[in-house]
Amino acid sequence: MTIEDSAKKTAIIWHREDSPPKSDHLVLLWNSFEQIDERSISVPRFIEDHDIEIRRRLLAGIRDVKLARVDGKSVAQHLSIDEHTSYWWLTLFALKRWTGSSNIPLACKVIAAHMIFQQHNISHVELQCDSDKDRVLLARCFSSFVQPEAQYRFRGAITRGVFFLTFFTGILRAFGSLLKYCINARSVLSAIDRASESRDLIFVDFLAGIDNEMMQAGHFVSTYWGELPSLVSKHDSLSTEWLHVFPKNIDAKEISSANRNLELLNQHNPNGHSMLLFKPNVSVIGSSIQTYFRLARQYLRFSGAARITSTSDDVKSIWPLFEHEWRESLIGSTAIRHALLHHSIDQFVMRMPKTSTVVYLMENQPWESAFVQSFRKHQTGRLIGVAHSTVRFWDIRYFQDEREHSDDGLERIPYPDLVVTNAQEAFEMLRENAAVAEKVFLGEALRYGYLNHFSNETKKLSTEKRILILGDFLPTANDVLMRLVGDALVQAKEQFVLDIRQHPVCSFSEQQLGEFVSRVTTDSLQDLLTKADAIITTSSSSSAVESIMLGIPTIIVVDPLSLNYSPFRKTNRGTFVTTATELSVALDGLPSHSVRTAADYFCLDDQYPRWKGLIRSN
Repeated sequence: MTIEDSAKKTAIIWHREDSPPKSDHLVLLWNSFEQIDERSISVPRFIEDHDIEIRRRLLAGIRDVKLARVDGKSVAQHLSIDEHTSYWWLTLFALKRWTGSSNIPLACKVIAAHMIFQQHNISHVELQCDSDKDRVLLARCFSSFVQPEAQYRFRGAITRGVFFLTFFTGILRAFGSLLKYCINARSVLSAIDRASESRDLIFVDFLAGIDNEMMQAGHFVSTYWGELPSLVSKHDSLSTEWLHVFPKNIDAKEISSANRNLELLNQHNPNGHSMLLFKPNVSVIGSSIQTYFRLARQYLRFSGAARITSTSDDVKSIWPLFEHEWRESLIGSTAIRHALLHHSIDQFVMRMPKTSTVVYLMENQPWESAFVQSFRKHQTGRLIGVAHSTVRFWDIRYFQDEREHSDDGLERIPYPDLVVTNAQEAFEMLRENAAVAEKVFLGEALRYGYLNHFSNETKKLSTEKRILILGDFLPTANDVLMRLVGDALVQAKEQFVLDIRQHPVCSFSEQQLGEFVSRVTTDSLQDLLTKADAIITTSSSSSAVESIMLGIPTIIVVDPLSLNYSPFRKTNRGTFVTTATELSVALDGLPSHSVRTAADYFCLDDQYPRWKGLIRSN
């Protein structure tokens, strides 16, 4: 689209649910994939068209904050815990979380808008938002483009008194969290000093992935590892242990139950199983409190973040989106929890057996950063990170500015010696970062190995095709999903039977379901996939992976409020839709016969030759 620069000095950001009126100005449609006319630009679509550059600038901005100089030292150096460890890598900003509260999608929109402003020589921006909160936030992100009076609205709110009130409130919350943790951790086992022992292999995963019934019967079955435990058990010469991360907030009853189950498992299993969770002793608590107050002092030194956000234009524009994460990481309850996490893991790694190889599930979680830094400090073995699910372009937990790997000392990213992926496309995507290309390894897909036993079949679709709708873990994505489904069914020429399955951690509201409330089912996903003629789900749903791999026609709704997190984006493996009209067309275009052929995506082999080679190379 070409728009004369001379006529486009002003832009309107349309962050509203209704459609914008006709305007002579350039209109940026903030939450819509639909382009109304030649004077409008869809920001979500612009992001997809300029994905590589936007992601590069976002990752570069994160590194810029790390290296920002304050009083002669970088932020990473100011946040040092000791000479080997920087707390920077445990901040929520550096962890690049992919959660409902993450503002990463919004940061991509802000970067995209700045690119559009530069392309069209924009000097002034008008903000049209449904909520004052959104208007104030965007005014801060585009402070150099909005009227001065719009900036005063937020500047006046951040007074010195508010800053210190927030500071002391954060301290109170942090110590309340510390007290709660210590009370609930009374059921946690104490760490034992085993530094004189040695192990060939230690695996680290999440406790939630273990089949509880099988564990109580003395059998270790995990969704994360597939057949790997049985492969390892056949190597009698390898001494092996399994550590399981407790995935939830500390709860005394749940910890006691987990300990009992692990005891039953160990009675029948030669490989020891235990939780990577330990009762904090006086030393750990004291060190954690000391680290917390060091972080709080740095927060004051940085004046919150005022002294570190002037590193680049991108950082200045996106920083208002991450201020809460930064404050929470340095003075809130997150700060004390992450300090406890680091010192507990550091003490454990110092006392754990000398280990040749540690294999862990790689998701850029806080415990990983603590574990990798401590392992480099106390051990000399090899670290292997396993990208156990899919690697998605917009899941930036798996991506870094390639300069992160050549930075020195505390500024160098904690990273494993080898990263195992389970698909050729993921392998190639990670290898695009030249700094880690030689560290990426293609292994068999452990958690998706069952797909190798899928037999092709032709399923004749009934007159009324059965559509399975799979919910998302984000409420906003479910809003978009059900709104498009409702509108598309009105437009569609055919009639359909619906089954709706909610995400385990996010139920649909009655308002979202509307007339479809009676179609909600609690049947197992496996049974529903067997009966379904087609699937409708969101781009962030992992269930789309299984339906596409099973050859079921899959329609993927892309949420304009988020990013297209599907591993199949820009491929022909699924049908991507952004509007109700596109969805109705996709539904009407479903074939009368569905030939279910497993898609060629994951690396699948029942003999696991690649993993066997890795284990033998230990």
